[in-house]
Amino acid sequence: MPNGDTSNRTARALEKVRGADASSRTTIASLISSLGGATWQKRQLSQRGLVELASEHWLPVQQQCLRAISRSDDPEIRLRATEVLRAVVLTKHFREQRGFVGVRLTTSASTVKLGNNHVRPIQIVTVLPATAASTNGLRAADMILQVDNLSGAKLGVRQFVTYIAGKSPGDKVKLVIQSNGRQITKEIALGARPILPEDRPVEVRRREFFDHWLKEALKKAKQRADKESAKARPKR
Repeated sequence: MPNGDTSNRTARALEKVRGADASSRTTIASLISSLGGATWQKRQLSQRGLVELASEHWLPVQQQCLRAISRSDDPEIRLRATEVLRAVVLTKHFREQRGFVGVRLTTSASTVKLGNNHVRPIQIVTVLPATAASTNGLRAADMILQVDNLSGAKLGVRQFVTYIAGKSPGDKVKLVIQSNGRQITKEIALGARPILPEDRPVEVRRREFFDHWLKEALKKAKQRADKESAKARPKR
């Protein structure tokens, strides 16, 4: 357990981090280098400092942590940089409770005109009681033509379910619906998706979510680095 003097030194050091030019790549690079510091306290303090800076200066922290994960020879730096990203990404993007409209859906056999285009809507088969759908007057046989900016080829049953599940309870979405031959727009506040027996545990979903995010982020970072490297090569 750290003693009072150690805790005070840690608090003072964190205050310096908060007061630093957080957007400075030198500041962030220094903290990342200190992730492999000689003492546990220094490593832990640097990790906490990066998490704090990322709350307001996410992009430069993200870029340099990804670079450290890809290039550092120090396994401690790679591990702690990963944990910095994990803490911020899960806080910013992971939804422990998922959004829920409360409908069962199928793909419509017919097309409907939406603006200047013809789209194949998704059709409501059943409206579940005591849900956002029933509260907002959605009915069986209504057709959903658009949710927020998703419509046409981008909006099928799977895409709709995935999009809504990526929201949180209380978030609002705009639905363009065709009901009894009339197109109407409804803004509805989502409910909470009930937990089903087949659902994976939250910790498993958290791990899968971050692992997928990190894989994609590293791939994109490598693509950007390759492009920059190609531009820097002298032309022959």
